[in-house]
Amino acid sequence: MNEEKFEKEIIVEEVTQTEEVFEQETLDESIDSKAESGGEEKAPADDKSEEGEAEKKLSKKEYLIKELIEWVKVAAITLVAALVITSFVRPTLVIGDSMTNTFQPYDYLLVYKRAYKNKLPEYGDVVLFQSHLALDNGRGEKILIKRVIGLPGDSIDIYDGKVYRNGEELVEPYLRDGATDGDLYIPEIPEGEIFAMGDNRFGSNDSRNPAVGTIPQDALLGKVIIRLFPFNAITTDFSGE
Repeated sequence: MNEEKFEKEIIVEEVTQTEEVFEQETLDESIDSKAESGGEEKAPADDKSEEGEAEKKLSKKEYLIKELIEWVKVAAITLVAALVITSFVRPTLVIGDSMTNTFQPYDYLLVYKRAYKNKLPEYGDVVLFQSHLALDNGRGEKILIKRVIGLPGDSIDIYDGKVYRNGEELVEPYLRDGATDGDLYIPEIPEGEIFAMGDNRFGSNDSRNPAVGTIPQDALLGKVIIRLFPFNAITTDFSGE
């Protein structure tokens, strides 16, 4: 009985040792496996990090390209708009006081360039035209701004401070001093021409001066449509009423 018991204990001990060895081997394998797998898992992490950096760089590059495209679009639209606007409108700065009190020096106006492309002005229109008066510096000819008083076929008579068109006295609320100096008689304004004067009749070089005379339609540069500056005097009404 004692021998059998001893043998059983030996067998149990051997089995236990075997299990311990097996457990140890399993543990060692597990550690090795984790170490290996740990090393293998780091590589994908590095790859992901590199991929993330690459994506960031690509995203930044794409963003910059998109921003550049948007700026190009804005610049192109602005240029086209400017070309369209300037083909119809001419910005004009008033120099001198021949149109006071309607306009003051350095008023900023917009002139509609195509207003008289196929028609003549109307009475009272304020027009821009090319004159034959030399600039003070001698480099070109003056562009003048005046008010239309007479059209083709009209007679103009100026005397005693008053203006008569076709025999009728004009009511001119826009005049600076309420009168017109000089004496002039034009029996008939030629076809295709107009007669124009400044609102400051005592300080205006206009159709009363033979050097300016009546103005051909093809010399008209446009009609003043709005005063944009000063901001507290923006208006499209130049009637003086």
